[in-house]
Amino acid sequence: MSVSTLFAAVMPAFILAAGLAVDGAARLTAQREAQAAAAAAARAATDSAAAARLQGAAGDAQAIAAADAVAREYDIVDVSVSIGPDRRVRVRTTADCDTVFLGLIGINGFTVTGLAEAELRRS
Repeated sequence: MSVSTLFAAVMPAFILAAGLAVDGAARLTAQREAQAAAAAAARAATDSAAAARLQGAAGDAQAIAAADAVAREYDIVDVSVSIGPDRRVRVRTTADCDTVFLGLIGINGFTVTGLAEAELRRS
């Protein structure tokens, strides 16, 4: 077997392995970042609502605004904040992650999400 034939047979496997290692690690990092943004936003919402309640307001609008502001400090694409009838704030973040090696086989990026909930307690 010649060296060029061996190289041609091994190169796709090498690209795939490198893609899984490098791009997989980048995807996991982006996933952690999206989750951290969601958790920090949920915490900011509860803190803001508590401060508003101490001043006699419901605090929902302040909680949503605080969560959105904190989440947007992270490298994310989209933030969704809602407060349900069960008095839980739900934060969903979405981030994009571009690929390096997997782009060679048509996978140009990943979309990852983070989810967090926190209870808005009544005093």
